[in-house]
Amino acid sequence: MAHIFHTAQTTTNESFKFSATYMEIYNEQVLDLLDSNPKRRPLPVRMQAGKGFFVENLFEVTCLTEDDLLAVLHEGLRNRKVGSHDMNERSSRSHAILTINVSISSTSTQTGFRNVKCGRVSFVDLAGSERVKGTNSSGQELVESNNINKSLLTLGKCISCLSDPKKSHGHVPYRDSIL
Repeated sequence: MAHIFHTAQTTTNESFKFSATYMEIYNEQVLDLLDSNPKRRPLPVRMQAGKGFFVENLFEVTCLTEDDLLAVLHEGLRNRKVGSHDMNERSSRSHAILTINVSISSTSTQTGFRNVKCGRVSFVDLAGSERVKGTNSSGQELVESNNINKSLLTLGKCISCLSDPKKSHGHVPYRDSIL
């Protein structure tokens, strides 16, 4: 992150704008990690032509400095679901996705037109698979473990289908999990 902000500050012919979102997938529901309300509601995942999949009403923070971005990271980590069980005393109970959006604009000296380039980088932290016998999970912990395993299995199936030329024309089960 330091390199990105250093480049933005030292480049003279382009202007950079940064923003960030941070969400978690907990029990197959998307939650905004920047919403500190303990009773936050799940957010819907939508599909739109030209935009692709997106999370509706996800809070986006403008980041003017590297410290702003680190504040987003720390706020999200504070709000993330964690728990403990027999194999791990601080276990992530969700998958988390921190997305940094970058917009670079410049004005052509030849034409005077403004050019804008946009990109995004997503950092994904997947919860580890859960061996229910080893964790002695029950109740809510068991539900969490089952949802973690379901989403990781679906992700593996999608990767397998997309990477195997023999399966590339078949069904990709990406809708089997929110992840």
